[in-house]
Amino acid sequence: MIKYVHIMISEKFMPPYMDFIQENFDESEHLFIYITSEKYQFGLTPSHNVKFMHTDDDFLHLANILKAAEKIILHGLWRDKINHLLVTNPILLKKAYWVMWGADYYLPESKSEEHREVIKNVGYCVTHIKGDIALIKKSYQAKGQHINCFAYTSNLYRQAPININRDHKKKIIVGNSAALNNNHIAIFDRLYEHSSDINQVIVPLSYAKIGGKRYINQVIEHGQSLFGEKFKPLLDFLTFDEYMTYLKNIDIAIYDHNRQQGMGTLITLLSLGVKVFIRPSVATWDLLTSQNIQIFDTNKLSLEGMSEKQINNNIYNLKKHYSEKMLVKQWQSIFN
Repeated sequence: MIKYVHIMISEKFMPPYMDFIQENFDESEHLFIYITSEKYQFGLTPSHNVKFMHTDDDFLHLANILKAAEKIILHGLWRDKINHLLVTNPILLKKAYWVMWGADYYLPESKSEEHREVIKNVGYCVTHIKGDIALIKKSYQAKGQHINCFAYTSNLYRQAPININRDHKKKIIVGNSAALNNNHIAIFDRLYEHSSDINQVIVPLSYAKIGGKRYINQVIEHGQSLFGEKFKPLLDFLTFDEYMTYLKNIDIAIYDHNRQQGMGTLITLLSLGVKVFIRPSVATWDLLTSQNIQIFDTNKLSLEGMSEKQINNNIYNLKKHYSEKMLVKQWQSIFN
């Protein structure tokens, strides 16, 4: 019997999440619906048993499915038709659990009236970042109950061999996408004064919704002008294993975003003993420091490595807060 209906889009977090549900819960109680035409991306296969819905007839059918469901899991808010369906059926909103992603609630002035209405009235808001709950209460007058959950396997602590003695020239990763708010160019300018101590500047540029090709070209041109062959843009989407190969060799990560994002990559990097810089103004700072995880201020860039004590302390606390056992427990609290 279907109890839980998951509303999804084609994204890299979704197939691993479905695998997680299959391994830890009764899959027969779950229905996974992609709001798109049929497409298999990011590791999605027909074995994941996903339904694709996007036509008007599909949405008539979906309304009945959601009415019969015990709980609705909204994996982000990305489709106007879903917003309309929820707003016109308020009873659905009350049993909906919105897994908050970031871009679906940042920049509230850019959101439609129905989008804002969904955030205001959704029954449950799922995130492990308390600062973002405060944000939606202030910006949207959100009334939903906060459910503490870090949601996806991308946020898990990952054990891996660590090089404590990081006294060589540094491999540095800047940002996690080609979005403008990675602030690439300003960071490059500040790193340039340390260029003699840098081995590589690695810049993921395959993932962007804002900025586009023009911005990517500007980032590459500026990076190459400063660092020459040391500059390495990542232009193609990498599999998880391929990306992990890069991350395992990183010494320093700089995420100068002006909002919370890239949490999964941050946890992976910290698990690997990498020194991570973020802005103190973002909600991630308060979360990680409250968990006694050592991070550093992007306004005080330094290529000095972390001590063995700092690395081991981070690993201890990451294991405590971001284990698979903890993730299972958090989702059990939602499904019960």
